[in-house]
Amino acid sequence: MLAKGVGTAARSVGRARDLDPGHRRDGLALALLGIAVVIAASSWFDAARPVGAWIDDVLRVLIGSVVVVVPVVLAAVAVTLMRTEPDYDARG
Repeated sequence: MLAKGVGTAARSVGRARDLDPGHRRDGLALALLGIAVVIAASSWFDAARPVGAWIDDVLRVLIGSVVVVVPVVLAAVAVTLMRTEPDYDARG
């Protein structure tokens, strides 16, 4: 229900209002939003100790200080997934 609600809210802005229910990819988008929130909490707000510290340390070792923009990028990808229709011709 939460994924459907978030997807409906994202699609309510703009041209993506009448997507077929089969085309809604809200589960993946909601997972990306959740990951973005966890990364933002651990990297921006120094929250969720000790797990948050571990997540922040691992991400800083893997990608460096760019970790501060990862939540923004993940949220943008999630909103894009919710607002666009799938392109079946592009699939292999």
